[in-house]
Amino acid sequence: MKMSSKMQLINQGKVCDIYQNPDFKDLMFFHRTNRFSVGDRVFPGEILYKGLILNEMSLKWMEFLEQEEIVRNHIMTYDAKTLLSYGVDPEWAGCVVAAKKCIPIPIECIVRGYYIPESKSWDPYKKTGMLYGNKLPEGLKESQILPSPIYTPSTKAGAGEHDENIDFDTSVEIIKNFLPKHFELEEGTDINVLAYTIADDIRNVSLKAYRAVHERVIKKGIILADTKLEFGILKDNGDWHIVLIDECFTPDSSRYWDESTYDVGKAQQSMDKQFLRRHVYTELKWDGESTPPIVCESIRNTVSEIYADIYQRLFDESVVKLSTDIAWQWSRAEKELMAI
Repeated sequence: MKMSSKMQLINQGKVCDIYQNPDFKDLMFFHRTNRFSVGDRVFPGEILYKGLILNEMSLKWMEFLEQEEIVRNHIMTYDAKTLLSYGVDPEWAGCVVAAKKCIPIPIECIVRGYYIPESKSWDPYKKTGMLYGNKLPEGLKESQILPSPIYTPSTKAGAGEHDENIDFDTSVEIIKNFLPKHFELEEGTDINVLAYTIADDIRNVSLKAYRAVHERVIKKGIILADTKLEFGILKDNGDWHIVLIDECFTPDSSRYWDESTYDVGKAQQSMDKQFLRRHVYTELKWDGESTPPIVCESIRNTVSEIYADIYQRLFDESVVKLSTDIAWQWSRAEKELMAI
């Protein structure tokens, strides 16, 4: 079975490709690839199991957050037989979902729970004690837990461009400018109030989601240092809802540390993408602007092992078993469809 010729690529992100099939206009198909990026630039090569891990972790965390009644999500289905019937390529097994069509809010919602000075995002704190509108205690030590998690949104840049950290008021202005371009607002709508309400809602949901996941992973001996979330606006039964979209709480979008080796005052052992970032900037001396260098296979394999390890520790399942089970499910689904 081949992917339907009607499946059209409508957006190619750094890692995730988004498709649409004209026969199913209310759906979008998110394919998470094994590509990898650093500093918003895509590098040559792939990381084994990366798309599978990001897809499966996102599904599990989205389900958890919906069960906890923290936030709904845009997922329609990840069932193999259903996806194949929509024309999805069987080679994407385990790395693709069908999602309800919604309009992405052009803000990346970042929640930080610990001080990480090696990240340039923290430079304003070093100078002023403020971080994008958040007043923090003086003299924080590296990796120290903050008095409470803080929300520091950023712009959402396209592939090859750089996100820009912003304060809450700027996020309100971005949403204010975004709304009229995508929605027909009722006469008399106070766009300032509406933009503030949406910005405040995604801030509150982001903080609640971070706290809920941090509380859950700490029971597994893992610390969630920070994370990045994205939201969209979905029309459902005539009403508009804010929903969680794309990926969430993966090692690509979050920093995870091992609680057993956690030690305030120094950088922590990476259980996420930070290992790759350190290699690219420190070992390969990449300047963040020039052509991305080649990352050798052994480093890419190490990243794959790090991602597989955090998945297994959080969900008590090996990635090899996950991959085998999914391959079997998709193979069976293909045979069932061919028999129809």
